[in-house]
Amino acid sequence: MPIPEMALSPVKSLYWEVFPSMVTQRVYCTPVLWAGRLYVLGGCSENGLPLDSAEVLDLESQRWCELPPLPTARAGASAVAVGDQLMVMGGMDAQQSPLASVEVYHPDEGKWERKTGLGQPSMGITTLEKDGKVYALGGMGADTTPQATVRLYEATKDQWLPLTSMPTPRYGAFSFLRGNKIYVLGLIRTVECSHSSVGEVESALQYAAGI
Repeated sequence: MPIPEMALSPVKSLYWEVFPSMVTQRVYCTPVLWAGRLYVLGGCSENGLPLDSAEVLDLESQRWCELPPLPTARAGASAVAVGDQLMVMGGMDAQQSPLASVEVYHPDEGKWERKTGLGQPSMGITTLEKDGKVYALGGMGADTTPQATVRLYEATKDQWLPLTSMPTPRYGAFSFLRGNKIYVLGLIRTVECSHSSVGEVESALQYAAGI
């Protein structure tokens, strides 16, 4: 399929820029871009333990600032911006057990607040926001089995509602919105203690929740 000319960009216009390093070394952390700032939440330390630390990078000044710690140390979590708040959910704890806890950070107040949990512990969830509602798709539970679960969070009521499950259970996937559709692609299947990536693509049509 030919690529439209307007979609092409000369290679010479692309370049890399080195930004300052984070205050804390971490892997499996959760990034969120909001209001010109990059928030980095949790992750694993060099010793392999989940972190409760959080920091933010001002993209214009290129300066990192440490934030109040998360109420729950977590790695492999999912996070999304909802209005003027940041929501982080799921992930795993120090025992490598999935978490169900959900917490919200208020940048204007500089504090965290606990919210209603997912109901089912999950790590590797993919999330997105539309019209103030959060959609949490898939994940992996304590039995290491990928989940097909789809949950809807209504911030005004602080409650999670179950939606129609995905045709394919998946965790470590990616999702995005286009019009009134949620597209979910990629997954990791657990097979005999090893991980195999599968390049499947599914699109979830408009949910009853009103995407």
